[in-house]
Amino acid sequence: MVVGDLLKKELKKISVEKLKVGVSAWANSFAGDYLDLINLFRSKEIYIYGSGRFGSGGAWYLNHAGIKPTYFIDSNVSKKENLTVRGIPVVGLSETTNQLDDSIVIIMIGDLIEAEKVKNKLVEKGVKNIYIRDPKNDFVEQLFFWEIAQNIVNNSSWDEFVKGVDDNSIIKAFDLLEDNVSKKAYLTFIKVMCEGEYEPEKYDEDYMAHDVPLAKGYNRFIDAGAYCGENGLAINKKFGPLESVAFIEPDSSNMRELKKRIEKSDLSSKSLFFECALWNENTTLKFNNVASVGSHLSDVGGSIVECFSIDSILRDFKPTMIKMDVEKAEYNALIGSKNVIFESKPDLLISVYHTVDDIWRIILLINSWGLGYKFYLRHHNPWAVDTVLYAVCAE
Repeated sequence: MVVGDLLKKELKKISVEKLKVGVSAWANSFAGDYLDLINLFRSKEIYIYGSGRFGSGGAWYLNHAGIKPTYFIDSNVSKKENLTVRGIPVVGLSETTNQLDDSIVIIMIGDLIEAEKVKNKLVEKGVKNIYIRDPKNDFVEQLFFWEIAQNIVNNSSWDEFVKGVDDNSIIKAFDLLEDNVSKKAYLTFIKVMCEGEYEPEKYDEDYMAHDVPLAKGYNRFIDAGAYCGENGLAINKKFGPLESVAFIEPDSSNMRELKKRIEKSDLSSKSLFFECALWNENTTLKFNNVASVGSHLSDVGGSIVECFSIDSILRDFKPTMIKMDVEKAEYNALIGSKNVIFESKPDLLISVYHTVDDIWRIILLINSWGLGYKFYLRHHNPWAVDTVLYAVCAE
């Protein structure tokens, strides 16, 4: 039996077994050690030892997993200096010793030998709850991505999963994938969603898979869900200079930062900016504006945002590539891009991980248009919950 057939057999087994377990277990895929640890961290004061880049990045992961660090500890800093990193105060170790008895200290300094020395020093001072962030086996990053994975399941419909199994959509989309790397990525994603298990995998930079044969490339690039411009700037640096970029971002805070960054780059004269959300039609919808990467359309959002289709705002742009990371709106946004896609047949880089069923229904949607697209899947983090569809049309 060839590799693809073995992967398909396992996919069928996982899907059917999840149906047998039933809806009661749908939102409890991630119980166990992960949940115990994240709940422990949420229940105590968190101190991060190390306020450099490794510690700052770790604080970002914790914050987005619902864990709020109280202080950074830096042996070279005094509280009198009033330093902050990511809005978190930085204090010296001598100023915290009496406060750490029932707190948790996470050492984030990158160098494991030095981290062990710090741990021994903390133990000597009576600190009991000590964790070390290991760059090679990063439990901090893992907690962040497991929190994302749990949220994906929570935001997904059990009925849609059942439908995908019953009408064979899960398998139909799997069969359309071009290579075994894609099929393995597909299986891994479903396995994470159904079983709460993962197998860390190698991954490329966001939207820049080294082994996917793009047809049109990045030259005229639509960046939908642009956040603060990181992807557009990174792609321009690696593959540029790009001819033109259209940045689409609904969060006003993100858009302000995006424009600042682009104005300082060589994309400043080549960029278009659209402060709106994407949808299949021009309308207004409720929006959860969190001034971060997670801002999204939501029925319970606290603000209203204008939504447009790509067909209405970029009909004559003639893109060579469309990237979409629009927080559960990808399916509708693709429908609203149909005319542009039919006309230009751009490469498509579509996030398919925001709901469980997106990974098959987006593949099947694009395939139903009969344009001859070929489909590849790649993960862009080791935990299989940042999964991007690369759809490539050679015509």
